[in-house]
Amino acid sequence: MAPTLTLKPGTAWGDAWQRCLAVAPEAFQDDRVLNLWDGTWHRDGRA
Repeated sequence: MAPTLTLKPGTAWGDAWQRCLAVAPEAFQDDRVLNLWDGTWHRDGRA
């Protein structure tokens, strides 16, 4: 019998995303997550 996977409360992707937004809103833009390097946030890569 296969094990049943259960998410603990507050561990869903949407919950984690909201916590990240609350802690570091400057790290997010409408279309991407920014990267922190050399002390500033940068738009690296493609959205």
